[in-house]
Amino acid sequence: MLVGPNVMEIDFSEIPIIYLQISGEYTRDELKKYAEIAQDKIETLGEITRVDILGALEREIQINVDMFKMQATRVTFRDIENAVAFENMTVSAGTVNTQDMKRSIRVVGQFSDIEVIKNIIIKSSSGALVYLRDIAEIKDGYKEQENFSRLNGEDVITLNVIKKSGKNLIEAADKIKEIVNTELKGNAFPGNLKVTLTGDMSRYTRNTLEELNNTILIGFILVTIVLMFFMGFTNAFFVGLAVPLSMFIAFMVMPGIGFTMNMIVMFGFIFALGIVVDDAIVVIENIHRVHRSEPDIVIAAKRGAGKFSSHPVRYPYNPGSIFPLAFWPGITGKFMYYIPVTLIITLFASLFVAYIINPVFAISFMKHEYDAPDKRKERKGLIKNILWLLGIGMFFYSIYAVSKNEFMYGLGNLMIFAVILVLFYQFALQTLYQLVAKQSLAIFNENI
Repeated sequence: MLVGPNVMEIDFSEIPIIYLQISGEYTRDELKKYAEIAQDKIETLGEITRVDILGALEREIQINVDMFKMQATRVTFRDIENAVAFENMTVSAGTVNTQDMKRSIRVVGQFSDIEVIKNIIIKSSSGALVYLRDIAEIKDGYKEQENFSRLNGEDVITLNVIKKSGKNLIEAADKIKEIVNTELKGNAFPGNLKVTLTGDMSRYTRNTLEELNNTILIGFILVTIVLMFFMGFTNAFFVGLAVPLSMFIAFMVMPGIGFTMNMIVMFGFIFALGIVVDDAIVVIENIHRVHRSEPDIVIAAKRGAGKFSSHPVRYPYNPGSIFPLAFWPGITGKFMYYIPVTLIITLFASLFVAYIINPVFAISFMKHEYDAPDKRKERKGLIKNILWLLGIGMFFYSIYAVSKNEFMYGLGNLMIFAVILVLFYQFALQTLYQLVAKQSLAIFNENI
């Protein structure tokens, strides 16, 4: 016999982003109290919806009624229920005027002791008054356990942390770890209480983000090194700079259209990395070629950038060719929508860098190829640039020493690598290039 399909709704925002396991040589009741302390502190974060406690015992007051005694005293279950409910109440008692102020008064009647429950008086249908303890046994116990939590073969209490939809996963995880390390361990928790963090979902996003940043940096370095052989260090540097600049502009646009840095968006960025540099190569190379015959760099930049103004339209990976993918139908299209939109924004950013920013860099820094070099001036400029890069690198290292920010450490390494790259170009690559050019020209003349 065929069975109908089961339709289930899955909300990814309800999946816990991290699990906290609390264990130690304490009773379940004591561990639950410590878990509730951690729950209260974590739920104060703006990124967190709630924290669920699993594996803990929930307190329960049991009223086990003796049926024969209840029938003998003519007391019903409704009588017991009403008596317990009306005794366990906090009610308002009105207001009192004191010193031109009105103060609210309430009478607290909630149970605080099991003996109070035993001494509840119940009026039977016959008019007799009966103590609850005479017809029932009252126990202070726990509910039947419905969920269990174990870690490494040991019973633990687990806190499932649920993040709000749209909030930053990495920031939420970092704040939770900070609360655990600074406010709970050794402060609100005793030293022999063990707190273990498992199932950290932020590590996947963090690894992908680090891979994206590393890919951007490696792309910049490789493009600069390869183009140095053909365009010189200055031109190659500004072509390579198109990679991080295009990504930076795209990063600024993303929040404005409601995009978050999720796995699909980061995949789109990685996919666009190999494309964004092409426009800058075309524009800078053409300006460099025009500048050979046109000494005025401003005119050369206008001609070089203007000649290829129609290049993005003919380019096979231009934004227009990707635009139809943004209307991908169906459920698959709802997931894949982020990739073409990310590519379109990144490619438009690369066009902006290639046709607006790179010509400005060329006007400011590109040298005429046939100008007689001033060795003394070049040497002073080289020393000045190296000192600037070293100073900036030391500044980033000092920030890292104070804040332990890994990003600052990476920027410092980048500055030191730039110094090595400049020295390599000036004292090795440039000499090698001139030697190869002379030998190639000599061989060419001999063959002629």
